[in-house]
Amino acid sequence: MERFAKVNELLAEYESLEAQMADPSIHADQNKARALGKRYAQLGPVIAGYRAYKLAEEDLIAGKELAESDPSFASEIVALEKTKDDAAALLEELLLPREKCTTQRKKEY
Repeated sequence: MERFAKVNELLAEYESLEAQMADPSIHADQNKARALGKRYAQLGPVIAGYRAYKLAEEDLIAGKELAESDPSFASEIVALEKTKDDAAALLEELLLPREKCTTQRKKEY
């Protein structure tokens, strides 16, 4: 099972919101348009974090493949792993319920 399988549901919701917001008729109901926009804004950082994580994961896989054929790439693996780990940690924080996320950030200061 994928580490961040929960995000697939959020991705589907985000894409659905994009499609709904692209429909000009949605703006006839300002309350609905506002609610869609609010949810879209809430999901935005999570989706961006997930995309950053997936990109880091793909870069790491590619780096390992390149290192097999060209040892000079091996020195890049540590940095690629750190980038992936950092992206995963950020995504895990973004997936926390809002109260826990806010509390956790306050503890860091």
